[in-house]
Amino acid sequence: MMNVEEFLALKSRVEEAQQEADKATGALEETMRRLKSSFGYTTLVEAKKGLAKLERVLAAKEKEYRKQEQAFEEQWNEMLGE
Repeated sequence: MMNVEEFLALKSRVEEAQQEADKATGALEETMRRLKSSFGYTTLVEAKKGLAKLERVLAAKEKEYRKQEQAFEEQWNEMLGE
């Protein structure tokens, strides 16, 4: 059988856990609001798909940049003295 002290300690732990859960829920709700207002996504699945698309675009842009940089260096390397 549980005594009063054990009960109060357990009650305190439960209340702390509830407070933490409430904070986490609030943080999640705020994050989802920002996700929608900033990017128009309403779910994490949509956000992950959007992120994957942006990563593909970034990779393509980086590849194009390296290609252009190499062409520039080939054309102007002698004049720049490198």
